[in-house]
Amino acid sequence: MVALRSFTVINGKPALYGDGLINVVRQSGKAKLLNFGYTKYSRKMLRAAGVLPSDEDEKEFPGCTEEAFKALSEDERAGGFCEAERLDTGEKKTVIFTVEDAKRAGLYQDNPLVDKYVWENGSKIFKKDQPNDAPWYRFYKRMFGWRAAGYCLRELFGDVLGGIRDEFEAREIAETDEMRDITPRDQQPTPPKPPAPPKPPVEDAEVVDATVEPPPPPAPEPEPTVEEHVVDDTSFFEKLEEAMAVVSDAESIEEVWTEFDPLSRFDGKPQGEVNQSIALAIRKRAEKRIGGAA
Repeated sequence: MVALRSFTVINGKPALYGDGLINVVRQSGKAKLLNFGYTKYSRKMLRAAGVLPSDEDEKEFPGCTEEAFKALSEDERAGGFCEAERLDTGEKKTVIFTVEDAKRAGLYQDNPLVDKYVWENGSKIFKKDQPNDAPWYRFYKRMFGWRAAGYCLRELFGDVLGGIRDEFEAREIAETDEMRDITPRDQQPTPPKPPAPPKPPVEDAEVVDATVEPPPPPAPEPEPTVEEHVVDDTSFFEKLEEAMAVVSDAESIEEVWTEFDPLSRFDGKPQGEVNQSIALAIRKRAEKRIGGAA
């Protein structure tokens, strides 16, 4: 059951949650050291991750460490870290995933209010100045630590993880695959030709037939199919599962559940009862995880 709760499925492929990835490495018996978290202004951690010059560089060029630290922005001095060491080989590795990295990747916004789509009365509308309830804002220290651990452990313990990805990288790959165009160049569709300019009116022309057929009425837009609902619902379930993965108590679960409001979303919709059951299963899994941790 612990293994099942540690996995999620993204774009049809299994991936491990951040804490699941760490648990697999710890239970392998090959980790002598595994420490992760969030740090700010730590010269020691930045040096270990290769962001600042090493001790040897400082001895050869005194003062270079302080100059390099001053050159870093505030966002480059803070972020998640993971330091690990193998028990069998003694190999060590330290990874820093900075706030600058997260902002560049479009993961983190430190604004308390954002413009986003929200659900109201069963409809999705765009509203400005809404509370930023993204996990990267509400639980940023945990999210930064998990991202750094994912990079560090998959490199240092590749034999233990066997190529399994963490959920964050799996989501990014899934989103990139949806946008990537892999059509060969010789099969790319040709751009449409621009419309011909209108002909100038002819004065004093003989009217042959003044009857003009009215243009056909526009075809009605097709109703969304069940498949289109499923695609949209898949994205909804992934976001709900991501939010539930970082809750730490029953109150947080209730906040996430109220924000997403899946029961109202699927009420009366195609496959509504099935989707409501899926959402309830995601909530129950989070409740079991918190109950087991307690």
